[in-house]
Amino acid sequence: MQSLPYINHHFHSPSLINEEQNAEYEGVYFYHDTKSYRSRLANKTPKKAGYFVSFWEKMTNQKIKRAHLKKLQI
Repeated sequence: MQSLPYINHHFHSPSLINEEQNAEYEGVYFYHDTKSYRSRLANKTPKKAGYFVSFWEKMTNQKIKRAHLKKLQI
């Protein structure tokens, strides 16, 4: 997991809960103090400088939709 050193550095080794539907992007969530967090590994954009990350959810009919900010809280 490429993002684990960064998470551990900033949050001091939290207990991670893997998100199976986001395994390709190292999707995890965890708690620190009284807040919950989600983490994703960004993809390098092929045609522009920089990286891209998005948060999405798989619905029951297997379609993908954007995750709403309020719903990102675990």
